[in-house]
Formats: sequence, structure tokens, C-alpha cells
Amino acid sequence: MTAPVLPRAVTELIRTVRVYADENAFMRDERGRPPGNFQLKSVHDELFQAAIDLKLASLLCVLDWKRPTGFRAAFRVEVERASWWPGNVNPQSKRDLLGLALAPASEAPLGKTWLTIRALAEEAHRTTLWHDDPALSFSPVPGIRLGRSACTGHEGLAYYFAYGRERAWEQALERAGLTVCAKGEEEYHRHFRIAGRLGG
Repeated sequence: MTAPVLPRAVTELIRTVRVYADENAFMRDERGRPPGNFQLKSVHDELFQAAIDLKLASLLCVLDWKRPTGFRAAFRVEVERASWWPGNVNPQSKRDLLGLALAPASEAPLGKTWLTIRALAEEAHRTTLWHDDPALSFSPVPGIRLGRSACTGHEGLAYYFAYGRERAWEQALERAGLTVCAKGEEEYHRHFRIAGRLGG
């Protein structure tokens, strides 16, 4: 997939990125064991909701793992047979990357409550939606998508991205116990192989 030509303002925005990480994101029992259903700590539910409430995320992406019909019907295919998607690379993958509009309200078919979206996805399923590598994104200009979060659900890895002046978002991340682990364009490309896209 050809990389999009990025406006200067977007390039400069990417250069300001700060990456916050939780590389031990699984909820664990009293013996330190993660659950078999890929449940992350509740703080990650809170951060997804915070990003939505702060109007910093307008699209939710997940890898297509055949969730319930009512859930999947609200999504559109962003990338067919994605070989990479936020936070993940698998050239052998045969699954599509799906996208769900979160904003504006008229384009949010499942609403803007993260736990409600999760509950619909998880009906009659043994695994949580975290298993499907959910990621939030936003569009600084039409046709260009930047990552707000990335998740490698089967490994318990969660990453969040702050750009420019986003103090309220940074405060939410800090309250969750996360700190900046990396900065800059090169680090952004570790999670999103092509700047401006969410998969390919």
C-alpha cells in the first residue's frame, strides 16, 4: 500500500508524539496469573472512554474475529486481509481490519460508551474484545488517520499516543499510572508502519 502524502501540519504533529505504555496490561489473579479470556486491567476501559469523551478518538478499529452479527454490522472494512494493523504485524493474516465510527454522534451506530460496545462484542464469546487488538484513532485532516491507541491483546500490551498540547489526555494517562516511554516519529512507526494509515 502506498504511503499517503502527509500535509506538513500532520508531519509536524507526528514529530510531537509521546508514547505511553502498559506492557503488563493483563488483569491478574492473586497468584499473578492472567485470565484465559484476555481481560485487561479496568484502567484501560477508563482510558478508552476518556479518549472518546475528550473527542480525541473518532474511529475504533478491531481485527475481524467473527463477533456477533449486530456488532459486526456496524463496522466497515478498513483493510482487507491486513498484514499489519495498530501495534501488530502478521504477513500471514487473512483477517480484515474493521472500523467503527465513534463521532460525530450521527455516525456513531453503537454509541460512544466503550463498555456498551464491548458488551455487544462479547455476547456469547469466551474472549474479551481486547483479544481483537482494539485501537482508537483520529483524523487530523480528511483522509489521514493517526493512532490514539494500539493494543496487542494476546500479549497484554497497550499503548497510547499524545500529540502537541493535549494536557487533559496526558493527565488521564498519568492518573492511570502510565508514563512516557518513547517520543518522536521513529517511535510512532514502531506501532503504525505507514504514517497516516491504520493498516495495510
